[in-house]
Amino acid sequence: ALTSCNNKSFDVISTVYPGASFAKAVLGDSKWEADMLVKPGVDIHSYSPSAVDIKNVLHAKLFIYVGGEDDSKWVEEEILSSAPKELKIINMFDCLRNAGVSLLGEEKPISAEEEAEEEAAKEEAEEMFREYGKNKNSNLHKSVMDLVMRANLKIFKEVRGDMCDALLELMQDELEEREQKGAQDKILDLINKKLAKGKSVEQIAEELEETPETIRELIEKL
Repeated sequence: ALTSCNNKSFDVISTVYPGASFAKAVLGDSKWEADMLVKPGVDIHSYSPSAVDIKNVLHAKLFIYVGGEDDSKWVEEEILSSAPKELKIINMFDCLRNAGVSLLGEEKPISAEEEAEEEAAKEEAEEMFREYGKNKNSNLHKSVMDLVMRANLKIFKEVRGDMCDALLELMQDELEEREQKGAQDKILDLINKKLAKGKSVEQIAEELEETPETIRELIEKL
């Protein structure tokens, strides 16, 4: 059961409801009892533990606290400084960080080696953009560049900020060519279907609002 703290001893004590609730879910039907310090309706920012609260925590088997600015200061002063070795302590924010979760307002610290690798990757990405501009007529180069960019999207976004604009500038001719080819392929597909239904060139031209000469030229490409 979950209760608000009193003079009773508990196995697991959390500063707030979520920690006590998680503990209860893990404990299941065990005889361990979970409790919370901050009573329902009380703002954790204004909460200050009583002597009884501190005593209960120090006599518990497991203590869970948020770890943010809400409770870190008094936990460090009143609990961590005098906690017995038998007391297990869980900082929920630390659990999230260890799981790779970035907390709001925090940036995940990186080592000097990781920072150097990231800078080298950005420089390499910049060089790839420059090379692409020189070799954008090469289909092989386009294919390789496309694959590399898809695999390293984060780096390329950081390098160019709005990568979409940079790519549009570099690939404008290719994009226009693809658009025209796509439109033509669609028309060819329509013509092919209409021919399969036995329609004449004149009928197809009228339905597609094209001249018969244009339709004949397109039919030759089928």
